[in-house]
Amino acid sequence: MFRKLAAWIVSGAMWCLIVLLTIAVTPPIFFASVVLGPLDPQRRWAHKIAVFWGTVILNANPYWKLNITGKEKIRRDAPYLLIANHSSMTDILCVYHLGMQFKWIAKAELFRVPFFGWNMSLIGYIRLERGKHASIRETYDLAKQWLRRGMSVLIFPEGTRSRDGRLGEFKNGAFKMAVELGIPILPVVISGTQTALAKGKVVLSDKVSIQMTVLDPVNPAYFSGDFERLKESVRGRMQEELNRAVPSLR
Repeated sequence: MFRKLAAWIVSGAMWCLIVLLTIAVTPPIFFASVVLGPLDPQRRWAHKIAVFWGTVILNANPYWKLNITGKEKIRRDAPYLLIANHSSMTDILCVYHLGMQFKWIAKAELFRVPFFGWNMSLIGYIRLERGKHASIRETYDLAKQWLRRGMSVLIFPEGTRSRDGRLGEFKNGAFKMAVELGIPILPVVISGTQTALAKGKVVLSDKVSIQMTVLDPVNPAYFSGDFERLKESVRGRMQEELNRAVPSLR
């Protein structure tokens, strides 16, 4: 009983922190994006504020612990197509801990959330109206523009959150883009977040251990333009790492 009550108290405190911090970072993100925009067209400073926002929130929860391996594989002078599995809204907080510059593709509904969505638009994150082919094309065209300008792009290729942490089937878009532009894919495997904030839940779980592993970059040139083979290769590597991290999901 005491543990459940403590979890509810911590959960309530964390949601208060999320709301207040999201409101607090809006003016500096606006300043960095709009006022400093001509000096920083890629909105790197605005993204750094978002990274600060995400790392503070995750680190502030006394029940959550994040362990990261493989960060040394990331080249800071090269753009990547970041490919990560998706089990929870907390996944983006984890990816922020990589300290990378990137734009991420997110469902359009998030951009309509006051303050949170406004900040996403200001930073230049990429919205996607699911189920609308015209929007999907526009989304990937914008992602290509960022990649050509040397900015990494984060995509959750499953297209939706997994309810149990198992790896879903991947959509084709990211892998077609990688083949077309010759941009290396950087697979990131996250385990544990499905228990931190499960899909459809608002109460944050306690005693959560999150593992995030950066795998070796994958050069699409090795697949001779075959995006299907590239997709299956990346998914296979991520599945293997997920099986190692969470044997019960096999």
